Amino acid sequence: MAHLPAAPGERAWFLDRSLCAGASDRRTRITQRIILLGDNATARAPQVRDSFGLALADGMKRIADAMASAERSAEAIRDQ
Repeated sequence: MAHLPAAPGERAWFLDRSLCAGASDRRTRITQRIILLGDNATARAPQVRDSFGLALADGMKRIADAMASAERSAEAIRDQ
C-alpha cells in the first residue's frame, strides 16, 4: 500500500491498495483501490481521478497478463 502526498505542499494524500484473491481454482480477482484523504482531498479529486482513471485499466491488464504468463511458465516446468 502506498501512502504518498498528492502533490508537494498539498494537504491531500492518496492510498493505493492492491489485493489479489483466489476467485476459483484457476482464477484470481485483482482489486485496486485508490483513496484520497486530507483537508484538500476534495479539491484534488478530479486531478487524481483523471490521472489514474486513464491508466488504471491498462495497468491492471498488464498485471493480469504477467500473472497468466507466470502460470503458463510454471505449468511448462511442471510438465517437463
